[in-house]
Amino acid sequence: MNFASRLFGIKKEYDVVVLKRRQIESLIRFNPGIKYITEEFYSLDLPITAHGTLRLHFQITKEFPTKPIHIKVMNPVIHPWVNSNNGLVIGHPDLKFWSLHHSLGRIVREIIEEFVRNPPKPKPPTTNIPSLSRPSHTQQHVVNTNTTTTT
Repeated sequence: MNFASRLFGIKKEYDVVVLKRRQIESLIRFNPGIKYITEEFYSLDLPITAHGTLRLHFQITKEFPTKPIHIKVMNPVIHPWVNSNNGLVIGHPDLKFWSLHHSLGRIVREIIEEFVRNPPKPKPPTTNIPSLSRPSHTQQHVVNTNTTTTT
């Protein structure tokens, strides 16, 4: 590896570190209620629903800022922007088509605004209802004992 390759490699790595720091700063600046948990995790409580507070967790992955962070709604909710299986926020267009130059703080602010305009609804609890089409292994079979024999 020649000097120029090493220099540009270091510069590129430095640029990613600077971009990451700037993105995290914008996250905090645009969303003053956000709480620092660790270098990789932040949390934000939003008292926007009639059902209580909506808790968002932000995971800063190792690939960030070249790939977007993971934003997860910790409460089980139903909303068009939230994956109902894992709670990840997937509906914001800039998360779908991420660029290093998108403002993370602005994106999170827009997600919050969406949740204020259209509050997520609590996901109903799942119940295990036995199927009516086939007897389950716990159902007992009834045997007809009212047979008569003639001799």
